[in-house]
Amino acid sequence: MSYNTLRIKHIFAFVAARNKLIQKHSGIFRHMSSIINQDNVDPNHIMSIIDGYRCSQTLFTAVSLKLFDHLTKEELLLEELANKLNLAHLSALERFLNACIALKLIQLDKTNKKYSNTQSSNKYLVSKSPDTLNGYIDHNSQSSYLLWTKLPNAIHENAPQWQKTFNTIHGEEFTFDSFYRDENAETLFMSGMHGLGLTCFPAVVASVDNFQQFKTFCDIGGATGCLAITACKANPNLQATIFDLPRIEKHAVQYINETPADIRNRILFQSGDFFRDPLPRADLFTLGRILHDWNDEKCQILLEKIYRTLPEMDGAILIAEKLLVDDKSGPVTANMQDLNMLVATAGRERTCSEYKDLLEKVGFKNIKCFRTGTYLDAIIGYKTN
Repeated sequence: MSYNTLRIKHIFAFVAARNKLIQKHSGIFRHMSSIINQDNVDPNHIMSIIDGYRCSQTLFTAVSLKLFDHLTKEELLLEELANKLNLAHLSALERFLNACIALKLIQLDKTNKKYSNTQSSNKYLVSKSPDTLNGYIDHNSQSSYLLWTKLPNAIHENAPQWQKTFNTIHGEEFTFDSFYRDENAETLFMSGMHGLGLTCFPAVVASVDNFQQFKTFCDIGGATGCLAITACKANPNLQATIFDLPRIEKHAVQYINETPADIRNRILFQSGDFFRDPLPRADLFTLGRILHDWNDEKCQILLEKIYRTLPEMDGAILIAEKLLVDDKSGPVTANMQDLNMLVATAGRERTCSEYKDLLEKVGFKNIKCFRTGTYLDAIIGYKTN
């Protein structure tokens, strides 16, 4: 054997031995590589999640102090604000205001040293603004935030946490008596749902093709009538009914009476329990954030009831909910709302496919989902093609 041939054989043998060694210890090499790469991983994403509750509490506190109500009237110096808020410690207030500035909730004119609201705060955080979200914020502050402290319990038990959080008196099965545990909680919940609806329902209604074809409309669990009001604004020929528990009528009347006569004269409130009582007749039924409160079995009962009540021709159902993507990995707001359902109700958020399955099982056809770009999305189905 020549020297060159022997040399080549040795090279091949070395390469083969090296490859076996690499294959044998590839897990170690990958682990070492991951350790090295970890030095370049940015912790800011994790830190921002940790800061989440701090940002929420800053907003909750600002609303409870009525900070934005004072700043919508006039620009104020630190001392003037302290006086109006009845706060004695200027340094603590200034630090709090600095945080609000960082969160873009208020702004400071560095020339005259006066504070004022941002445009978004004037629109959504002032109590008397028609678009206020303060009720929704107060509901989150006084109910949801406290329920979320029991998230580990909810995961272990797969059950809402009202009893452990507020010592409410009710059975094991979820009911809305939890939300309505006292007059204040009931009012906050109504105000919260109304404020959130104002930001979403116009886009939900706009997603329906030929909305003008509908003449009669029934909003199941319609609460303050926000969806009914929105629908009547979009369709001047629509006659609307809000169907909800008797105790909710006073809230609905309050909000309906604040609308122009051509709107309020086309909206009626009918008392009833949508699981137990007959539903009003309508050619369009709507469910605004209703199905996510209940498990599939309860949803099926309600959807079947709606399907039977609809006319044979041209009847439809419109659902407003937050849609999860098909693999349920987002959007984040939908996942967070899904966990909120875990701690607060017997329901959950669903994907478009899951809503389609629920609707098809009772006979609905031509079902479509629309991502509106707002907090709530839309699902519509028809009794006939």
